[in-house]
Amino acid sequence: MKVHADNVQALADWLEDEDFTLRSDYSGRGMYGSNCIAIVGDSAWSLNNVLRDALADAVTEDDETYRDFIATLVRREPESDSMGLSSVWYWPGVQVV
Repeated sequence: MKVHADNVQALADWLEDEDFTLRSDYSGRGMYGSNCIAIVGDSAWSLNNVLRDALADAVTEDDETYRDFIATLVRREPESDSMGLSSVWYWPGVQVV
């Protein structure tokens, strides 16, 4: 899935208020240099709730591509890696254009 940079920035702003950081250039294990969307934070449970809240908020927006982007993150099970005290959850194949 290709995601427009404006949609990524909108979600990044939402996540920042919730103590998560969105990265558009993450290359996880076995990705061989390919980049994808990733979210860095402390709790998978909190991330799931925050993404669901973002989706509920996006339903009221007119931007269907933004809703589809967030819905994709909610539906797909992310890969994950440890980053010291934090974790990173990433979605191979979800890239910024």
